[in-house]
Amino acid sequence: MADQLKSVATLLLVLNFCMYTVVLGIGAWAMNRAIDHGFIIGPDFYLPAHFSPIYFPMGNAATGFFVMFSLIAGVVGVASAMAGVNHVRSWHLDSMPAAVSAAVIAWSLTLLSMGFAWKEISLEIRNAKLNNGGVYDHPFGNSANVHINHSWQHVQETPLKHES
Repeated sequence: MADQLKSVATLLLVLNFCMYTVVLGIGAWAMNRAIDHGFIIGPDFYLPAHFSPIYFPMGNAATGFFVMFSLIAGVVGVASAMAGVNHVRSWHLDSMPAAVSAAVIAWSLTLLSMGFAWKEISLEIRNAKLNNGGVYDHPFGNSANVHINHSWQHVQETPLKHES
């Protein structure tokens, strides 16, 4: 039973790592574009009427928040996948709290990012290229939740090696 749980955990870790990497790529592209094509404020320039401190030249008012929280969730998600790989490699009770807590934090940040994706979609004025970010955020909530639930099931059913 432990080998089956280990292979399922490994598959979920690889899936989450790949999806978080894709979100990081899309978010980095959007952030780079916003920096390159954003406002230039100088002594002779005035702020636009509806200026937002998180301005993105594409999308709508929720785009900047969505991109920033997607980047944060992506970085924390990749770090949680690394902590999960460390736990699967050692398969000790001592390494599990770090992996589970990192996964819970990544999951909560992903849900926050998904909320901004829903807001961006509900405002209906957005860039078609950014749809991919929202599309990737929705499965994250589910796959990360499955990974967390799998970890807790793993705690309850499988005896882990405990170093003494």
